Amino acid sequence: MKISDKHPIIGKKSIYVILIWLIIFAAGYSISANNYISEDTDELKWKNILIKYPVEKDAIKINHLFSFPSDEQEKSGPYIVNPYTMNMDKDNNIYVTDQGGNQILVYDLSGKYIKTIGRKGQGPGELSNPKAICWNSDGYFIHDIGDMKIQFYSGQGEFKYALRMFKNYYSMALSPENEIYASPLEITDHLMEKISLRGDMLGNMGQSIDYLNNKSFLNRNILKFSDSGELYLAFENLARIRKYSKKGELIKEIRIKHKYKNEMEKENIKYGLPARKKVRAKMVPMINAIYPLGESLFVLLNYPRLEILEFNQKGNLIGHYWENAGWEYYALDLVVQKRENKTYFYILQSYPDQKVDVYGIESKKEEKTVR
Repeated sequence: MKISDKHPIIGKKSIYVILIWLIIFAAGYSISANNYISEDTDELKWKNILIKYPVEKDAIKINHLFSFPSDEQEKSGPYIVNPYTMNMDKDNNIYVTDQGGNQILVYDLSGKYIKTIGRKGQGPGELSNPKAICWNSDGYFIHDIGDMKIQFYSGQGEFKYALRMFKNYYSMALSPENEIYASPLEITDHLMEKISLRGDMLGNMGQSIDYLNNKSFLNRNILKFSDSGELYLAFENLARIRKYSKKGELIKEIRIKHKYKNEMEKENIKYGLPARKKVRAKMVPMINAIYPLGESLFVLLNYPRLEILEFNQKGNLIGHYWENAGWEYYALDLVVQKRENKTYFYILQSYPDQKVDVYGIESKKEEKTVR
């Protein structure tokens, strides 16, 4: 006699279990297949964009030299968990703010690990989501968005005091006059606020761009001071940059001429309108980072290629550098360093790896490694 005849209930249960497992397997296979299809579709879309928007003829291809932390460094020492921004101090050391690790990792120009600043927490010297680090003659401060405060340190790294902020800021920069310029997360009529080192509000600056009374998303910006004290403000979701004097007067607005970015800018404006709130996530970043150096302003673009544009003081494009880093590659920040007639680009990568990628160009002869 068959088991199913002797125990009809057990037999039915067995059949149900098998059917359930088949359904789960089929669903899992479908999800996996859809993921592969999605990846294939995204990569194919990227390749088509590269064909439709070829690189400019006078653009210079940059060479990848090395990345850090290396695989060996990650095995033995601290590694970058979830990077956000990057900056360089007067001694040419690279500082990476790591939101995932609640820390700031410090490296020299060759990628050698130097030290870690901060640890997880909300007390003095502790961090809960560090976003940016800025220097002045007395030391540096860390903008911690998780705890909504600014922590000040001496040049030797000793904690001095903290300022509690009562609103969220997207970007911060420190002027040569030791005044904090901060871009609010929620932008209304002005683009930035000026704050003293003691937390006093000193005023507002910069007229925001009004698109049918929706300002926050399209006016979100990145702030950086030049060595001469002029302030650059780059719109993250618009292909334009503003330059302000020390007094806060608008000197110039630079419109980036880039066929793909200019088309996506039009789409961003549509997505940013109040009637399209549900699709704001589709916004394509126009500008990922800016870095003033000497008489130049370097602008980092991420997609479809890794591109760096160099502008002079008049806002004219004087350099265009590029690399096909891949369709998944995403860059967050940029530091530029010049030495011995060579230019080096330190690019903070957040995906698919969490590293600093170093690229180089040389004006006269073939590039050599800096290590």
